Amino acid sequence: MRLAIETVLVLGAMLAAGCTSGGPTKPNPIPLGDYGYVIEFAEHIARKAMREHNLPSIAVALVDGDNIVFREAYGLADIENDVPATTDTVYRMWSVSKVFTALAAMRLVERDAVDLDEPITTYLPEFTTRDHQAEPITVRHLLTHHSGLPRNGCVHVTDDVYGFDVLRVIAESTADCYLAYPTGERFKYSNLAINILGHILQRQDGVDFPGHMAQEWLQPLGMNSSGFHSTQIPAESVTALGYEFYRGRYHPYSQYDVPDFASGNLHATLRDMTGFTRFMLGSGAVDGAQLLAEETLASMFERQLGASDHQQPMGLGWKLGTLDGVKTLAWHDGGPSEGTGSLVALLPDSNLGVVLIANGTSFDGSVSVLLARDLLREMFETKFGAPHISRHSESGMSTEPEALARHEGRYIIFGNVMTVELDGDELEAEINGMTLALMPDGVNRFLVSHWLDRLGLMGLFSTPIDLDELRIEFIPPTGQTRGGIAVVAGDIAYEYGDRYPQFGQMPPEWAKTHWQVGHPPAPVSAPCGSRAHWQC
Repeated sequence: MRLAIETVLVLGAMLAAGCTSGGPTKPNPIPLGDYGYVIEFAEHIARKAMREHNLPSIAVALVDGDNIVFREAYGLADIENDVPATTDTVYRMWSVSKVFTALAAMRLVERDAVDLDEPITTYLPEFTTRDHQAEPITVRHLLTHHSGLPRNGCVHVTDDVYGFDVLRVIAESTADCYLAYPTGERFKYSNLAINILGHILQRQDGVDFPGHMAQEWLQPLGMNSSGFHSTQIPAESVTALGYEFYRGRYHPYSQYDVPDFASGNLHATLRDMTGFTRFMLGSGAVDGAQLLAEETLASMFERQLGASDHQQPMGLGWKLGTLDGVKTLAWHDGGPSEGTGSLVALLPDSNLGVVLIANGTSFDGSVSVLLARDLLREMFETKFGAPHISRHSESGMSTEPEALARHEGRYIIFGNVMTVELDGDELEAEINGMTLALMPDGVNRFLVSHWLDRLGLMGLFSTPIDLDELRIEFIPPTGQTRGGIAVVAGDIAYEYGDRYPQFGQMPPEWAKTHWQVGHPPAPVSAPCGSRAHWQC
């Protein structure tokens, strides 16, 4: 039986290899300033991503300063009606909205209407949470996801009920919220934080958030087919449907407005997003009008809080990483569980940028950021005549069992428990039934391997991140924290998780909380899975 299974896997790998076409031949060296090869490469990896990740459409733009190197869309925006995707197709950008909100906030900072390090109660005196805050939340905390606020608000709201006043309702919901972490302690991604920032902005300006963004930013940037509410999109525009590929079929998601205007409700086209990228790489001026000072724009790419930890580094509204450990990479992704995914990635010091949009639930950051990284590598080499620089393993790593054993434990990662144990003289991680070998690659950093990968058969299976790209970094405990784990690919930290405490029994505080929130023991007759039988 085992021989038969292995034979099937080998045959499958041979078939898969036979069906994969190679990419364009790379000149050696690439002619300086000649983007011909980069354009061919972009077309190749766009079509390859559509095949590998079952994307109905993908849109790609490459920008060098004020020059649009390449801009194209492939596939279908609407499968059912056979509508092709174009550079003028409207897509939901989801969390890419946040960098626009950050821009608007920085203009308030420039005008001295807002101070980055002033408590937000200065602007929202009614702001409160259910727990005591030892350190006040500031605007900088909101922009860098270090506020400690939970991911979303503590009340279910819809924009059709509250209209454009919905951000006020979301901001006021914090009165029923507890902080997820102490303010300033660590990176904790929060839509709620950015929506509060949007409410501060509209209160300062006196105009509802979608209206403010249209008047002050989208229209001056020439983004005339975009809006922070669907009612702002021109009637003649075509909006892409979102899709999930499941069991061989594409299942459509209609694109709708969400009440999180500031953190996730931008609708935009590739053409408009290309103009935005040119602005971010420029001097802050458009058609002679200075929308933001050049030094203010540059400050958004400077590393802010959490400079000494292994968590996601942040600029002001932008996630930060490096291109191969050398060049500063600023980026933000959006979606894709709602059917569309998007990404803007910049090398601000080199004036290079990439925009990627697709209408599939598989197009998350683990896919889009690596595609952008590969494109930026080739663009950088074309512009400067120097190839990218690969990272090397750090010195000082140890393979002694005693050193490896300190990483043993359970970690919460991607919403699941990952168990790390020492097996002989090697570390193994088990998550969702998959066992991965962890091989030292530096101080507290490990390569990840699976036995199928070692046989060259991992390509037969769909994994969120290419294992060749993946690194696991353990974060040592400190006096205040239990430590944790970071999942890194291509120098980008995708996920941070805490070390899970080991309990012999349920802590009394937890048991007390269960009783207080109104979950009495269910009758024995209650069916498992029913709301009454919570103990199941």
